[in-house]
Amino acid sequence: MLRAHKTKCERSFVPVLATSSSELQTTGQKETSDFAFLYYIGGAALVALHLAAIPFAAPGFRKFCLPYIAANPTQLELLTKHLRSHGARNMVDLGSGDGVVCVHVAKELGIKTVGCELNPWLVISSRLYAHYEGVSHLTEFHQQNLFKADISQTDAVCLFVVPSMMEALEKKFTKELRHDANVYAVRFPLKTWEPRTYEKGDKKTQTKGYNVNQIWVYSKPSTGNAQ
Repeated sequence: MLRAHKTKCERSFVPVLATSSSELQTTGQKETSDFAFLYYIGGAALVALHLAAIPFAAPGFRKFCLPYIAANPTQLELLTKHLRSHGARNMVDLGSGDGVVCVHVAKELGIKTVGCELNPWLVISSRLYAHYEGVSHLTEFHQQNLFKADISQTDAVCLFVVPSMMEALEKKFTKELRHDANVYAVRFPLKTWEPRTYEKGDKKTQTKGYNVNQIWVYSKPSTGNAQ
């Protein structure tokens, strides 16, 4: 009787163990699967983050490093004032960043503006901003190197760039600008050209002790006087 009872208990106990082992295996597989899913999602997010950051980090590896610094209200006021006073009919912004300059000028003066920007994310942002502000019909934004931008048809070029770029830009302007076009350099002047107009903003914005709220307006020099 005892032996028979033991055999009966063994028969009833073994399936229980088997069931418990199967459940543990299934649970372990589910946890492994969940971990792998999170691992791949995290890896994909990290890759996407690096790819998104490339356009912002890339300027440090180019010949000219042009950091993205948004134009402030004083600078926009100076630019708009002088564009209006000189009767600008269209404008090209070399290094247009987030598109604020082109959108502001288009809204204030109702003229056609074109922005040239190398960072693709800023170009997309600029187009969306122009649409939001209702001036997408007056603005264009192109992803391109500003040294390759077409400036042959415009009568106004504006710059929010760094001093190291000015000499190369002077050469571009000498070759490509129309004789009646003006250059509006905000923050920093061209290297050798003599400005026809200069003005400081009423409000100063200091960057390492330098007031960036300034504008220089240039006419294209005659061939004999160009540096």
